Amino acid sequence: MNIPNTEIPLPTIALYLNVGLRSSQKYGSVHDVSAQYAVDKLRDLGFKVETAEVRRSATEDTLVAAVSFAGGTVRPDALFALAVLCRQDCVASYNPETKVGSLVGPHAEAWGDFKVEFFLFPSV
Repeated sequence: MNIPNTEIPLPTIALYLNVGLRSSQKYGSVHDVSAQYAVDKLRDLGFKVETAEVRRSATEDTLVAAVSFAGGTVRPDALFALAVLCRQDCVASYNPETKVGSLVGPHAEAWGDFKVEFFLFPSV
């Protein structure tokens, strides 16, 4: 068998995300959000999920994901929608290329500025 010597390009990671898996009290009742639900919503919003794992933050289980986005540009409205769909105050995002993080969501101001020391990085 003759196998061509071609390189397979690795995906470009556009963002790392932290999505809490316990709904915010600001939405009424508090309940757990499944990691699969969060991953499904990421895909519904146009994200390509490169890696996803559940890790424990100081307060809750958290989906830690590396994602890319169709067209190469992540829209802040997609992150905002993800926060709402997962009933979170906000979603934390970190761009590994620019080393800039942000909090995006309907109650992001309650958390202050993005703090890299609290961010959970994926095992990529």
